[in-house]
Amino acid sequence: MDDWVTGDGSPALVLHVEDCVPSAALSTRIDQLTRRAGAVYRRFAELDCGDAELHELWMALALDDDARVAAAPSRNGHGGSVAIDGLEASVLETARRLAAAERLGVHDHRDRRLGAALGIELARLELMRRRDDAEQRDGIHVRALADLAVKRSQNRGVRLAAALLLTRRTLRGSLPR
Repeated sequence: MDDWVTGDGSPALVLHVEDCVPSAALSTRIDQLTRRAGAVYRRFAELDCGDAELHELWMALALDDDARVAAAPSRNGHGGSVAIDGLEASVLETARRLAAAERLGVHDHRDRRLGAALGIELARLELMRRRDDAEQRDGIHVRALADLAVKRSQNRGVRLAAALLLTRRTLRGSLPR
């Protein structure tokens, strides 16, 4: 096992395995990431409290994450293991993007928050694809994030990430595992 550092500098455990990981351990790790994402979105909502449209979007994303974690015990009840071809890298990429988002502060521009959120959702979409997650994240608020980023951002990188997220969501059923 290796250590990595979370956004606040505290160490966190990373799963490092050869071929398979127990389903419950993987679900626990993903649920931790989901909780962190909800906290990031709540913080973004606080930072954008003067912008009703953004505030509402951040809170909707946070509530989606709350619902996903609340549903976790029923997912964790299944035993067995999951093949991890590329899965560990997807977990690490999601954690890396969350750590970057956790470092954003009040002085960071709205485009940085939008870009960070799009990065988180792209990493999570890849994680779900690798996991072959039948309970894939509801697309309504993720779509709203991408639409709002295209509408409100002048940053080409943010707009490109939004287009990529929409394209990946559309193609997710046909992408190779």
